[in-house]
Amino acid sequence: MQSIIYRRHGLQNIMRLISSTLLFLSLCGCAGSLTGECGDKFILLWNGEFREVQVTTLASPYELRGAAAEIYYNAPIRYEGYTGRVARPKLSRTGDGVCVPLDVNSSMALTVYAQFERIYEFDRRHGFHQNISWPRKVGIEINLSATPDIRFNNAHYFSLLDVIAVVPYTQSGLPLAVNGGVLAHEHAHAHFQSLVITPMNRLIRGRQPYVRPSLKPVIEDLENSNLDSPAGLNNFVIRSWNEGFADFYASVFQKTSDLFSDSFPHVDRDLSGRLRPFKSLPGHLGPTQMEGVNETTLRRRMRDSSYDEGTILARLLYHISIDHPKGAEGLLKHVLDRLKDIPNILADDYYTRVFAYEDIVPLVLDGFEITKFGCAALEQTVSAEMMARSFSQCGN
Repeated sequence: MQSIIYRRHGLQNIMRLISSTLLFLSLCGCAGSLTGECGDKFILLWNGEFREVQVTTLASPYELRGAAAEIYYNAPIRYEGYTGRVARPKLSRTGDGVCVPLDVNSSMALTVYAQFERIYEFDRRHGFHQNISWPRKVGIEINLSATPDIRFNNAHYFSLLDVIAVVPYTQSGLPLAVNGGVLAHEHAHAHFQSLVITPMNRLIRGRQPYVRPSLKPVIEDLENSNLDSPAGLNNFVIRSWNEGFADFYASVFQKTSDLFSDSFPHVDRDLSGRLRPFKSLPGHLGPTQMEGVNETTLRRRMRDSSYDEGTILARLLYHISIDHPKGAEGLLKHVLDRLKDIPNILADDYYTRVFAYEDIVPLVLDGFEITKFGCAALEQTVSAEMMARSFSQCGN
């Protein structure tokens, strides 16, 4: 996503930009007076610049609830989900029928709905929408009781509630609520949850040994995962697959390889970046590196590794799709169709062997023709053993 405006102006200046736009519209000959009821066309901060955006799935633009999503602003979040009413933007109509949000809250909330309308259309066009429920529940400026890295400058998918929460953004880049790549990434977690984690939890529930009670299903409970067991380590591997899939989904939806740099310039998750091999196992830190390391630090390192290995997966899928006749959308559709087979394939091994980060690759690419360029990408990321076993069509 390109962002010219936000690289110069942080969130604190959005109101000034909105005010300037209102003044401009009121003065230019085509706009006329700011009166009347709003329709389905709005001036929104879209891909880093002001654009006219049409939103068609709202019954009323003054209440952000429609077929695509329900948007909540600064709303309480309980065990049953968001409480209170949906966001009600303040809008003003120009003479030519285009409406303008009158404050930051309204601008962000309406932009989020417009982004989810595009996601809804994207999922419906490809048949993905049947995996999850609609409308999606999305909250922005949500205040959480948690550590700073969770409370600020982040976005979350809460699987138990099936909701997305975008928390306050305090940095100077593109706010997460108007970063379409971030929203699509969090949305993709719902697909992975529906196709992989929920059915796999159901399959392993009757086979699991005693674990500490937790509100989270076993696979998602990274805080209580036993790091001395295959299952505990597998949770971090599955987390990496979840993150990698979400990055790839978002890149296909946004038609860009770089989802995060406009909001987080220091984060290297550009999918066009250099490929490198998957690490062998989640315990790759080794005894010498783990010696003297407390459990909290170790879990943090393994969580970070999940993101790193997820980036490798997303980059691999991105590179495979570059010159493929079916394109990125064709590969994404194939991957989504294959994800549903993972629980039945891996559930029996969940408690008995540690998965390798690369184990997902042949599962999601099974039946997908690999081009010469794709074979080169595979050779840079997966082991020689996997190449020989699962990708013999690539030759030597």
